[in-house]
Parts: sequence; C-alpha cells; structure tokens
Amino acid sequence: MTGSERRLPLALVHGYAPGIDAPFISTDDHEAMTLGGGGTWVQLRHRRIGLAVGPDRFLPSQRKAEAS
Repeated sequence: MTGSERRLPLALVHGYAPGIDAPFISTDDHEAMTLGGGGTWVQLRHRRIGLAVGPDRFLPSQRKAEAS
C-alpha cells in the first residue's frame, strides 16, 4: 500500500515525479549560484572559487553547474 493510498501527507522536495499527486518545491539553483557563488564571493575579492555538486544525473547538480 502506498502513502497516497493510506492518506499520509506527502510533499516532494527537489524532485517532481509524474503520477504522484503531491505538492513539490524546489530552490532556484541558478539564482542561488548567482547570489552565493559569483556575486558575494567576487565582491569580497575572492578569485579562486570552487563548486562541489552531486552526480550529473541529479537535476539540481546540472542546474548549479550550468549557472556557474
């Protein structure tokens, strides 16, 4: 028996799954990289800025890499 069959509250975080009737939320990865990575650190005169993300198969990792 699935969670929806049991009427358990369910919300998806950083992931949308077709066929699952539940609300989902996700951060704006491009904006996060702009504000946290490039903007703030560059203003503080840092010049060597690294980025560590998860495997390429994860959408948030792809979005962060694209924004960097």
